[in-house]
Amino acid sequence: MLNITHSTQDESIIRFNVPVTQKDYTDKVDEVLKKYRKTADMPGFRKGKVPMGIIKKRYERAVIFDEVNKLVSENLQEYLKTNNIDTLASPIPITEDVNWDANDFHFEFDSAVKPEFTIDLSTVTEVEKTTLTVDKKTLTENVEALRSQYGTMSSEEEIGEESTFILDVELDEADQEGNSSKELYFRTQDFKKVYFKRFLGLKIGEEGKFPPAKAFADEGSLNRVEGVKQTKDEIHFTVKEIKKLTPAELNEEFFAKIAGEDCTTEEQFFAYLEKQELDKIGQYADTEFINSVTEQLIEKANISIPDSYLSIFIKHQLIDQKQQSETPDEEVTEEEISAQLEPTRKAFMNQLVVDKLTKDNDIKIEYEELEAMAETRVRSQFAMYGMPPEGEMFETFKQQMLSNQENVQKLMDGVLQEKVLALYLEKVKFKETKKDVKTFAEELAAKHKAQ
Repeated sequence: MLNITHSTQDESIIRFNVPVTQKDYTDKVDEVLKKYRKTADMPGFRKGKVPMGIIKKRYERAVIFDEVNKLVSENLQEYLKTNNIDTLASPIPITEDVNWDANDFHFEFDSAVKPEFTIDLSTVTEVEKTTLTVDKKTLTENVEALRSQYGTMSSEEEIGEESTFILDVELDEADQEGNSSKELYFRTQDFKKVYFKRFLGLKIGEEGKFPPAKAFADEGSLNRVEGVKQTKDEIHFTVKEIKKLTPAELNEEFFAKIAGEDCTTEEQFFAYLEKQELDKIGQYADTEFINSVTEQLIEKANISIPDSYLSIFIKHQLIDQKQQSETPDEEVTEEEISAQLEPTRKAFMNQLVVDKLTKDNDIKIEYEELEAMAETRVRSQFAMYGMPPEGEMFETFKQQMLSNQENVQKLMDGVLQEKVLALYLEKVKFKETKKDVKTFAEELAAKHKAQ
């Protein structure tokens, strides 16, 4: 064990002193170097017979660096545990310019004591909880979109009311591949009714013209004809291909493709789509509610985090970010630290409240809950691409998510948020407001745009 000591600095900052002597790491370094020697393959030597002096000359300092850092990290964590020191975050290294050619080292770390406070959920007042609904029109539109996505295309002789068609048009100038014309794909609804009449009845090979500035139902469609030659503000075209889309039928085969084999009725299918729509946007409504409650709890708990520690923490984070950027040697400025001060304070306070709630209410996360969360998220991803949420591929994606540490942490955060939400709903008095998902999504977009 390393001979670690600590002392309290200004504003409750704890300074950890960590001395490391050569005897603390020599045995471990020698062990690693011996393993290197067994597998070393260098010209002029048989494998495993490279002299230890050469191995040390090439690898020793790198191995010392790795082993000393491991030793310090492990001992510091054990010291915190043994001495019941609860810190805001992992201690931050403040030692600069370590001489790795020396035999003995001395490191210093700073952290802050986690503040003590109480939480009383009964004191939260005047919080609004948005409950989302999905109207039948939205569900019907979603169903029709899916029916079109899974429908079949058949050739037609002439353009009709429900046709999709390809027009061959001339370009103002040849493109990079030397083409003087290109093909454009259109649907009936791309045009205003009065102008679509120009296309009705046309057959493959026949010609026509239309004024793009007036004919399109959506102004965004003008981007599609950029670079196309116009004569007297009209595009001349030749009909290249005509198709008709026959939407997929509402039957068990269609339901299974979208919602899985357990979905066999239209009622179940609409319920599935409703849940998908609510899940897609509902998390934002839940997050707003959680944030509103948490903000009140922070205010009433009167939590204090010293600016001096926040500045140290932010500077360390910014240095790490710059070292990973194209300007690794750029100095961190006081302005950069100051800009991050309040957002970082808020993030710490939010986490402190969640940690306190977790401890006070004995909240635990089980592996089965992580599996369920992973299944929900993979199901949503599959739904985005119109893939059935089942089968070998579905299971493979789920297991890949559960085997990645970064993804597992996100799953844990998701499960914890659900448990905090359930706790707030049970113990906090709130006012429920119902909103349609589209209305809520528009309001949410407007808020983000204003920020």
